[in-house]
Amino acid sequence: ARWGGAATWGVALVALVAWRVVWRRGAERFASGLLVVAVAATGAAWHHACWRLFDRDDIGRIASPQPAPICLRAVALDAPRDRAAPAWSPLRAIPQGEKTELLLRVTSVRDRDAWRRAAGRTELLVEGNLLGIHAGDTVQVFGQIRAPGEPLNPGQFDFAADARSRRQLATLRCESPDCVQVVRTGGGVSPWRWISDARVSVERTLARRLGPVRAPIAAAMLIGARQAVPRDRTEAYRRTGTLHVLVVSGLHVGLVVGVFYAGARLGWFPRRPTLLVVMLLILAYTLLVGARPPAVRAAVLAEVMCLAAITGRNILALNSLAAASIIVLALNPGELFRSGPQLSFIAAATLIAFGSWRLGRRPPSPMDRLLASARPWPERLARRVAGSAGLLLFATLVVWLTTAPLLLCRFNLLSPVAVPISLAVFPLVAISVVSGLALLATEVLAPPLAGPFASLCGGSIDLLEAVVTRANATPWGSVWTIGPSAWWTTGAYVLMGGALLAGRTPRTAMRLAQAGAGWLAIGFGAATLNNPPPEGLRCSFIAVGHGCAVLVETPGGGTLLYDAGSLGSPGAATETIAGVLWSKGLRRIDALVLSHADVDHFNAAPGLLERFRVGAVYTSSTMFGTPTDGVGEPIQGRPSRRWSAPEELRQVIQRAGVPHAVLRRGDRLRIADVTVDVLHPLEGDVGSSDNSRSLVLSIEHRGRRLLLPGDLEAPGMDDLMLRPPHDCDVLLAPHHGSARSDPPGFAAWSTPEWVVISGGASDAYSASAGRSYAASGANVLRTTQAGMIAFEFSERRIEPTAFLTGELSRPRPAIPAGNR
Repeated sequence: ARWGGAATWGVALVALVAWRVVWRRGAERFASGLLVVAVAATGAAWHHACWRLFDRDDIGRIASPQPAPICLRAVALDAPRDRAAPAWSPLRAIPQGEKTELLLRVTSVRDRDAWRRAAGRTELLVEGNLLGIHAGDTVQVFGQIRAPGEPLNPGQFDFAADARSRRQLATLRCESPDCVQVVRTGGGVSPWRWISDARVSVERTLARRLGPVRAPIAAAMLIGARQAVPRDRTEAYRRTGTLHVLVVSGLHVGLVVGVFYAGARLGWFPRRPTLLVVMLLILAYTLLVGARPPAVRAAVLAEVMCLAAITGRNILALNSLAAASIIVLALNPGELFRSGPQLSFIAAATLIAFGSWRLGRRPPSPMDRLLASARPWPERLARRVAGSAGLLLFATLVVWLTTAPLLLCRFNLLSPVAVPISLAVFPLVAISVVSGLALLATEVLAPPLAGPFASLCGGSIDLLEAVVTRANATPWGSVWTIGPSAWWTTGAYVLMGGALLAGRTPRTAMRLAQAGAGWLAIGFGAATLNNPPPEGLRCSFIAVGHGCAVLVETPGGGTLLYDAGSLGSPGAATETIAGVLWSKGLRRIDALVLSHADVDHFNAAPGLLERFRVGAVYTSSTMFGTPTDGVGEPIQGRPSRRWSAPEELRQVIQRAGVPHAVLRRGDRLRIADVTVDVLHPLEGDVGSSDNSRSLVLSIEHRGRRLLLPGDLEAPGMDDLMLRPPHDCDVLLAPHHGSARSDPPGFAAWSTPEWVVISGGASDAYSASAGRSYAASGANVLRTTQAGMIAFEFSERRIEPTAFLTGELSRPRPAIPAGNR
């Protein structure tokens, strides 16, 4: 790693010297290529340093995947940011309240009674509202430290890499604001403190003037404070392709620049000094919104425009965009590998190409202009509005087409509805931003005048919310599907970039654009067809934390998903399971079997029903029972929380139009060429708990057997084990390894070769269960330690693999299939 960084710096230096020599000799094209190489090598060396080189006392070096208590002191780099509580949902097992985020620079950590030096940046998450802290204050934190989570499944988001790109190797968590104390307030002159306090003042003004519902949307549009927007609203904007509205991007900076520039063109003050003031205001606004890459990119383009106006020179748009990318790379090279900045630069390059095409069109003839001027003014106005609307629609369509490959690759999402609603979204955002800026200005200069601007801003936000809500409910407004791989997507954008650079030779540009489209089509087909069914039965235990999701793939191309849920967020569980399915090229689930009515086994099902074609949903007869209060009496008024989650699922199944069937002992499913037997529960079983009525499936293929018992426990387990022993090769440990699932007795009854415990790696009862199964001769694996665990069944052997560790060894040979 050390030599790799030195080598890239060396390449950059040699290329820069060669550029100087070649440029002096007049070989401009060759010199330009050398300059590009020098810049690229410098960027690579800088990225290497930011990604790999950390202080030896960095706090992240003592962080592990498991939380550990810690006491440290750090300097607040910003004011605390409130994170909105997720909307209440019956599918969320553990309700969550408001939280506070705080970015810290660590200075020391307590080691028993002494303090020792420490370094590094970290994000602190506090349960509740953290008040009284400003940027520059030194705080003492009592909390838990852990390393950001690495992906445990294919297709899962890499939180560790995302945090590392921001030079954060650890995260902190506190259960209460009382665990954070101010040790010393920040003193002296600090521009960063002024900016942080100004951002807090803006949020308070918006909250006071617009109310708690509108203010988060306004704060997101004006200063990029999106963390206060509830997750369900953010998700609505994401699905409708309008998430950029909640990010300070080129649109927002362009509106701000337009307001400043319009004021400069009134002629009240000298032109050049006014433009210099505008440049300073643009810089101040960029710092106010946190200097995020989309804002930096737009600000650089605006600053170049102002410089061109001052010096009287022409603007080279692509050169300005390249300068913006270099500045973003210098601030943090990891940002160029994140989806948000990539989408921002792709959209900007597309609009530059679109603008060049518009400017290159033949202007109307004098006769056409004369005829146009002779029309009545209402007709002229209507034609102008229609022309502007058509231009906006076409530009939005072009940007949507060029950003679609990246959206498909990273998020598996297409939002066709984003194109038509742009006619309403663009003017509403423009009105919201301009009136919001006017509101903030008049609040300082003339508070009595702020009322009308607050009403205008609030009304436009209400209309924007209505448009997004309606678009989100539109059938086929958003489509979830498989996307091309990262390599195919990168190749397509390289060809598109070549087409953009070859704009002066239209034939070459058209050929490159066509090659890019063809490359993408092949990549999309490869993603769909390059995942043939397994030769034998394949079973994947997806790592969803404390929960359960088991994917079974048959040689005939059939898919069965047994349970789909987690004790945490339903959205996170949905994205984890969907990522695994998409990584395997699957777009259909033939059978979704839900073992019982605990949310950690089915709360991802509604999201999966939205994203995938599901053949049928299978449950036990008591999954959707009569709402009761736990003692057998129906609840009058609203349903109890115990049954509200299954009722929510029932409604989602009905809206999706997916067939639903009840399974009981003796039933048999046919998934392509594989038979699935139902071992439990009995018909009419009304045991004392949902766990005891869990659906137990036995899947057999070529003499190998898989047993899936859900959360089975007594008395249902006692009833099952009254039957003859059911020898199996792979067993899902009942109830995550709970002692109530009788691990010793169930191990003797099922005699498994491999046992998988889904979640519960840190719990004492799962460790005890692991010892019980190991004592019976089984090999025990945990999804929280190994990640997703997959088994390939064949007549000769069983091949287990773990996502984190790869192929697993087998301590003892498998029992031949013929000896069962």
